Amino acid sequence: MHKCQRQVPMSNRRLRLWSDSMQRRRWDPSVTPAEFTLAPNNGKDFFDISLFDGFNLPVLVAPQSADGSGNCIPVSCTDNVNAVFPNELQVKGSDGGVIACNSACLAFNQSQYCCTGSFGTL
Repeated sequence: MHKCQRQVPMSNRRLRLWSDSMQRRRWDPSVTPAEFTLAPNNGKDFFDISLFDGFNLPVLVAPQSADGSGNCIPVSCTDNVNAVFPNELQVKGSDGGVIACNSACLAFNQSQYCCTGSFGTL
């Protein structure tokens, strides 16, 4: 499994994390990203887990302050939902097992699923 650590410069306060331990392209949309925006407004940090583009692994973000103050609530998608996605959205590994799920936009590339064209918003 590949692991990496990087220092994020203060000028780049938004980051996205995803697993790169699978034998797939370095960036693949069918992943479960954890997104962080650090101190953009009045020093408040924001975080979320997004399933907009797809899903591959359960994720839990449990923030903790250094001094124990604050009231951050953990956010999670901890169930492995790969097997319950429709077949046409499933991404299968070399052994035939489901390893990820694509969004309908990625799988079908149609305006109605991608919120584009007449299905877009202003």
